[in-house]
Amino acid sequence: MAIIVAACSASRCSLFAQSDTVASPVAVAVKAAAEVAGVNAVIWAFDRYVIANDVVYNIDFGTMGRNLKRGFVWDNDRFSTNLLGHPYQGGLYFSAARSAGLSFWPSVPYSVAGSLMWEYLMENEPPSINDFISTSIGGAALGEITFRLSGLLIDNRATGLNRAGREILAAIISPMSGLNRVLSGSAWKVRSAEGELSGDASVHFYMAAGYRALAGDSRVKSRLDNGMYVDAELSYGNLFSEDCEKPYDAFTLRTSFNLFSEQPLVGSVNVVGELWGENIPLKSATATLHWGVFQHFSYYDSNTVIAAQQVSSYRLAEAAAVGVGAQLKASVKGGATFVSSAYLTGILLGGTTTDYYRVTNRDYNMGNGFSSKLSAGLLGSKAGLGVKVEDYRLFTWKGYDPEANLSLLTAEEQRTLNAQGDRGNARLTIYNLNFYYRFRKRCILSIQASCYSRDSCYSHFPSVKRQLVESKIGTGYLF
Repeated sequence: MAIIVAACSASRCSLFAQSDTVASPVAVAVKAAAEVAGVNAVIWAFDRYVIANDVVYNIDFGTMGRNLKRGFVWDNDRFSTNLLGHPYQGGLYFSAARSAGLSFWPSVPYSVAGSLMWEYLMENEPPSINDFISTSIGGAALGEITFRLSGLLIDNRATGLNRAGREILAAIISPMSGLNRVLSGSAWKVRSAEGELSGDASVHFYMAAGYRALAGDSRVKSRLDNGMYVDAELSYGNLFSEDCEKPYDAFTLRTSFNLFSEQPLVGSVNVVGELWGENIPLKSATATLHWGVFQHFSYYDSNTVIAAQQVSSYRLAEAAAVGVGAQLKASVKGGATFVSSAYLTGILLGGTTTDYYRVTNRDYNMGNGFSSKLSAGLLGSKAGLGVKVEDYRLFTWKGYDPEANLSLLTAEEQRTLNAQGDRGNARLTIYNLNFYYRFRKRCILSIQASCYSRDSCYSHFPSVKRQLVESKIGTGYLF
């Protein structure tokens, strides 16, 4: 849907005028640290007493001391927990610091410190290296975008139900921002300034819903459930503007949700945020080129039934990834616009489907590697066509004894098995074709076709190839 959003006219949203009072740096640091500790205390109490998980969360000074003496290990939690849940938790740490008054880079140590506190003090199992990476780095990505998105809703001039609705929705998007607005009294104080920080942002928001059809691999007998989908995409800032000076002054967020099917509720989450960049002068007056350093967060999940067993057809995440990229925009004849982008990214932590590793809640491999993303589109006022290719390569280095029968391990042995998964490497390539037609000023018909191709090569087991074709047709609205 990136092409659809890019084709729509920009809307200028005035963001954040400077607050009336400025706290001292020490007060801000203490406040942010206290809130990070408070987040951990609340989450721990919920897990310990509401979920009643005393296996992991029954802690004391003895468990804390043992964890401090142990080294990091690779844990066996669920795919969604490790590669989406933990980044979201890290985003709470990060947004606590941001909403307390810190800028982007000074907020990063708070997501790091919050993760270290959780891993060493809040659980009675060894600290997890994958959780630390995904929480610290992925948390910065999710924390910054939720902080900025909540700020889009704030209007200190509003009153009554309009004000209450804005504050509640902003707090849902960024809970720590909402908490700090309540603690400071800003949530109900009427002022002439619209928001909290200074600056303007060009924002496009698009939402679509429709029917999603899946076709499985023809080489195996498989069943996939079709159903409804809801896609949302937000494009924030303008890369080609001179106003983009700070991290995440420009970013894109794409999400996809599955409804009325056996597919996971969260089908995908994609973030591309610029950390630094600059325009490259061109001789052509009709084209602009921009390059920079970008942070990426990608998450894809699916289910397939093969031989009466529920397995993942395609599953991939890059929770901690940074690289370089470039975007080109050029005017063409007939009033259309040609847009393209290219990214090359190093993945510090990622996850992908495995066909063999089955330990407690783990059915995926973790590792590191790299990814590349290419896209191009021709955009008109009434219709547009775009193509995109995403290619991910992940390498799993720390395996386990291939002679071991994982199903015969005791519950404790499975819980503490320290492995990234099956040694080897995997390649997941995603091909996407997208067509849109605007039949009203803000109403859009969209048709998408995607192919997910996975090629997993294992050091001790046979290689596996899988393919899945996805089709979507729906209508959307540009807000």
